[in-house]
Amino acid sequence: MNFLITLMTVALSLLGESNEPVLTKLEINIEGIEKNKGKILLALYDSEQGFPSGHKQAVKSVEGVPQNGKCSFTITDLKSGKYAFSLFHDLNGDNKLNTNMIGIPKEGYAFSNNATGKFGPPSFRDAAFLLKENTLQQIKMIYW
Repeated sequence: MNFLITLMTVALSLLGESNEPVLTKLEINIEGIEKNKGKILLALYDSEQGFPSGHKQAVKSVEGVPQNGKCSFTITDLKSGKYAFSLFHDLNGDNKLNTNMIGIPKEGYAFSNNATGKFGPPSFRDAAFLLKENTLQQIKMIYW
């Protein structure tokens, strides 16, 4: 009898467990966009691989249109984990961040956590955040 009760308890506890990953939502609000033209391109990474500009390694890529100096994104169905994103304001529609002769961006850009780098972009580690529940990132666009 005790064996049967134990077996039923184990079976019921296993029914409550799921091997499915918890899916979360990431909301990104961008402010400080200087012009309401062009588009905002964002790439989301789950590792250092490709960050910040290797868009082929991004787990998600999205684009939006700025309005009234702002742009927002909602990315759903993300597994819990560590992420970082990079984004830029593609004013001329060429799908790349244009820079001057010494590599300084001519278009606005930003990174998750509002991370900045010294003499270049921040590292994945500096821009990374842990996504384990629905998360909001408030981002300020940077222009030179």
